[in-house]
Amino acid sequence: KQWYQRRVAITAGEAKRLQQFKDDANELLLWIKEQGDSLSEESLRDPSTYPVLLKQHEALRAELDNAEPQLEKLKVEGEDIKKDHDDPMVDSTLEELQNAWNDINKLLEEKDDALKNSEKSERAKQKLQDIDVLVADLGNELNSPES
Repeated sequence: KQWYQRRVAITAGEAKRLQQFKDDANELLLWIKEQGDSLSEESLRDPSTYPVLLKQHEALRAELDNAEPQLEKLKVEGEDIKKDHDDPMVDSTLEELQNAWNDINKLLEEKDDALKNSEKSERAKQKLQDIDVLVADLGNELNSPES
C-alpha cells in the first residue's frame, strides 16, 4: 500500500510538473505568435513610419533577448521531464517552441532588412528630389535676365 501511495504521489508530481511545462510553453508560444502577427501586419508604404518601425524592431529584439533565457529554461525542463516521463507531447512542444523561436527571429531579420532597404531607397529618392530642385533653381538663375 505504501508503494502505491508513493507511486501516486510521484505520478501526481510528474503530472503537475508536466502541466506547468505545458502552461509555460503555451504562454511563450502565444507571446511569440502575437509578436509574429504584429510584424506580419507592418506596412512599409508610408516612409514617415520608418523611424517608428525601426524603434519597434529594436524593442522587439530586446524583448526576444530577454525571453531567450525563458526558452532555454523550458528546453532544460523539457529534457528533464523526458528523462523521468516518456511523453511525446514534450518532444513536440520543444520542437514547436524552437520552430516558433526560429521563425520569429527570421521574420524580424527579414523585416529589419526590408525596412532598412526601404529607408535607404527613401533617402536616395529624397536626395534626387533635392538635386532636381537645385538643378531647376540653377536653370532659373541661368535663364533669368539678370545673368
